Amino acid sequence: MKKTLIVALLLGLSFAIGQAQIDIEATEFGTVDKAPQTNPNLGTRNAGDFLYYVDVEAITLDIRCLGVENLGANNDWWVTGAADMLGANLYTIDYTGATLLAQYAQGNTSWGWRDLAYDGNYLYASDSYVIEEIDPATGMATGVTIASPTSPARALAYDPVTDSFWTGNFSSDIYNIDRAGGYTAYTNPSALSVYGMAMDDTNNVLWVWSQDGSGSLASAFDPSTGTFTGESWDGGAAPYFGIAGGACIFDDPTYGTVFAGMHQATPDNVAVYEILPDPMPQLDITCNGQDAGVIVPDVSNAMLDIDIEARQGAGYNVDIWCVVQRGGARYYYDGATWSQTMAAYHTGPLADVTETILDQAVPVGSYNAYLAIDTNANGVLDMGSIFDYDVVDFTVMTISGFVEDFDDNVADGWVDDGAHWSVGTGVYLCNTPSYAYFHSYYGPFDYSNFDYSVDLRMVDTGNTSDTYDYGIYFRSQGGASTDCYYWIVQNDGAYYFRVYSGGSYTYISGTMPSYVIGVGNWNTLMVTAVNDQLDCYVNGVLDFSHVDATWSTGKVGLFGQGSGIYDHDLEYDNVYLNVR
Repeated sequence: MKKTLIVALLLGLSFAIGQAQIDIEATEFGTVDKAPQTNPNLGTRNAGDFLYYVDVEAITLDIRCLGVENLGANNDWWVTGAADMLGANLYTIDYTGATLLAQYAQGNTSWGWRDLAYDGNYLYASDSYVIEEIDPATGMATGVTIASPTSPARALAYDPVTDSFWTGNFSSDIYNIDRAGGYTAYTNPSALSVYGMAMDDTNNVLWVWSQDGSGSLASAFDPSTGTFTGESWDGGAAPYFGIAGGACIFDDPTYGTVFAGMHQATPDNVAVYEILPDPMPQLDITCNGQDAGVIVPDVSNAMLDIDIEARQGAGYNVDIWCVVQRGGARYYYDGATWSQTMAAYHTGPLADVTETILDQAVPVGSYNAYLAIDTNANGVLDMGSIFDYDVVDFTVMTISGFVEDFDDNVADGWVDDGAHWSVGTGVYLCNTPSYAYFHSYYGPFDYSNFDYSVDLRMVDTGNTSDTYDYGIYFRSQGGASTDCYYWIVQNDGAYYFRVYSGGSYTYISGTMPSYVIGVGNWNTLMVTAVNDQLDCYVNGVLDFSHVDATWSTGKVGLFGQGSGIYDHDLEYDNVYLNVR
């Protein structure tokens, strides 16, 4: 039974700072390439958490950095810059921003290439009515170009789904361009001052990075409909925010899929943001492998298996709590001991954890066991911005056994493996039409030491000489399982006692002198199991004993086998179990 309470999910900071439209032409010798018109933030999105920034101006000494891409196994940054407006450059910078790896002259004057795009092989950029292909190995244009409907193709993103490019130029339409230069225009209804674009092909979202809002605004565009979705977030959370330049989306080694946007600021910098909320931690607590309503006999142990799964490095600092409650009393597990003094299991960054926290007998009673998490990370059980928990309830009770005579024509508590089992005329019936074992086990409890007996007989509907198997099984690991003890009898008085484990078995065989041979005759089988001593009785007479410690506890059941040629009806009655 899983319950989740999210008090306040603060995964991002959203700003809605209105700004009057500004009418400033992009001057040729300014330090920023600014749109002639900007707009306020048009909406909000629960994304845009600022993560970190890279100061690209400090390492390039270029005060006019414009476009950005991130690529390669080392997540290197590629940046375009206008430098002194006399010779624009293309830069390669390491992921940390500490090392300038390469600098290439574009061969362009004035602003040069603006935003960058990458198709997995080549970079692309524009400073005119064409988009130029650039070889990352040389940093130079290859001579391959694609015609653009706008000059320059300022914002640029590659769409791998359609092998095409998206572009826009300040308040122009949004264009999708194929490699032959054919294009489709889509309306930019709010005249966003578009400078950068980044394609999230996993979620089929084109993020448009524009000089709006507080100067840098990310707006979601749906490529399948050619319309803005209304989702947006402001980039003003960056410490050195300015007006938008180029943009890209990449897989950050720490944060996963992220958005990077150039800020034409002082200094010019690439700010990295989340575009997807962090996944919620996945919590799971079970008792004896079950999620709810667990019955635990007081002769066995209560097992609480805790499994916590969460993405590493998701940015959560947490308290993790393991609490067992009985009545008004709470018991806390601190990772080593249980106490009624409040103590967290863990405080700090969230990591994957799998641990058995309780493996011991507990008193008879009803319990709730909780696995909880809060993001205050202060060692106090309080809500935090995220509070999440999973709970399993279990009851430890005294088990004294059961009696089942089927006189009410109901098999209470029995779990069978198909349509071959039925109840009628005061007996439990198994019809065996094929060469296979058919099982039914008593489901509520596992038993360790006990007396287990049943009356059974074969009612033949085929060949009276057929001697196929039927009988009982016990200490089964999961009900209809081959991991158990089988006591197999045949209507000629032969028996096989098998110890099944991991798909193989050992056995002893013999005859039962006290067995009443013949189809239609009732016999009573009883096994007394005390630790590793297993005594087998037929009609009240001890016919054989066996010592084996393979299985110490498990379920009890009934089974029958068909011949594959003749049907047999096997009947069971007066099932009795006494706990020792």
